[in-house]
Amino acid sequence: MANHLSSIVIGVCLSIVVVLPCLSSAQTHDLMFATQDFPPYSYLIDEDISGPAVEVVQAICKEAELDCGFEMLPWARAQKHVATGLANAMFLLAKNPERALSLNFSYPLFKGDYGFFVHKTDELEYQSPADISGYRVAVYGPSNTAIRLQTIVEHASKVSIDMRPDDESGFRKLNSRRVSAVFSNKYVGLAMIHKMKMHSIRYAGTDSSVLYYVGFSKKYTGITLVDKFNAAYLRLHETQQISEILKKYDMETVPPDLSLTSQ
Repeated sequence: MANHLSSIVIGVCLSIVVVLPCLSSAQTHDLMFATQDFPPYSYLIDEDISGPAVEVVQAICKEAELDCGFEMLPWARAQKHVATGLANAMFLLAKNPERALSLNFSYPLFKGDYGFFVHKTDELEYQSPADISGYRVAVYGPSNTAIRLQTIVEHASKVSIDMRPDDESGFRKLNSRRVSAVFSNKYVGLAMIHKMKMHSIRYAGTDSSVLYYVGFSKKYTGITLVDKFNAAYLRLHETQQISEILKKYDMETVPPDLSLTSQ
């Protein structure tokens, strides 16, 4: 009997040891945010998580008097941290019906464009899906960007998709002409070209616009905290403080009530 009780006690203790690390990251802050290396919005500078998205979220946290922590991870891990409670929220991401099942969203923080990049030897000026018929197109995915590309491909002919695990590999393949095009956020793509010095790649045209948000876990983050975050954002927007932050990065603010039919 004593041995049986000892086994139960040991089992409970081991369970506590396993669970506590999973909860500690989020519990040490009012809000724990996960993000990814996503220039020009978020990136590392000397091991510090930086960029306009980070600075905007930090300003909102300060205004809301919330203690916020940040971690930069590969996007799949960032999503897993939010799904398992290691983080409360993640940014930046676009809305889609699947995400809305598990996430509450901030007001839109940034507006971007989805479009096509090609080699400079390609004369493509993208206007409609038919323009990429016969192309092999690289895209980072699984992602909202990839979902949008799949929709475009339905209206073109003989287009193949090369799904890549990161943004860089698609641009590398385009630079060496192993794919015909890359479908990406315009500003992310331009930052990637600059970073990798791939001057043989150019932007060929925009397909659609996209709004980027912070997504908060419905399971692990109370709606009161989300409302507090969003109210602080509105105050900063109204007093032009968000605008002042974004001016440093040559970016513009997004109206809080803006919505896009493509999302």
